[in-house]
Amino acid sequence: MMYLGSILRRYWSLITACEAGIATVLLTNPLWELNTKEVLVTTGDDKGKTPSTLKALYELWRKGEIASLYTGVVPSLILVSAPMTQFYFYELLLRISSSMISKNKKVVSAVLSPSANFILGALSKALSTLVTYPIQTIRTCLQTLDDTEGIMV
Repeated sequence: MMYLGSILRRYWSLITACEAGIATVLLTNPLWELNTKEVLVTTGDDKGKTPSTLKALYELWRKGEIASLYTGVVPSLILVSAPMTQFYFYELLLRISSSMISKNKKVVSAVLSPSANFILGALSKALSTLVTYPIQTIRTCLQTLDDTEGIMV
């Protein structure tokens, strides 16, 4: 029963982290979108200068484009799963390496060294990044999409 409690705690941690990630995306995505628009937009007289945050926000409100602050929120919400994929790959690699060690040394339970855990963590991060990179690219493309013309800026 102790083992089951450990597994449940681990998964509740993942669920809590996912909820926190979703809340963070919904609260900060408008700020990132505004920042991206500030960097990409230059106006006639102010060529080379970026508008202030409040001025850029006012311009979006004036044009009726406030909803554009949530452009790219769906890929960002999907990217909340990146730590979960990393956790999955780490657990998978841990099971594989532990079973390989157990078979070779004929021990019941294998304990990995800190350096082996570091390597497993690095591999799981690399695999997670490989899986989620296309979504990151889509999110960036959506953020740089010009809402009025439907073209990339």
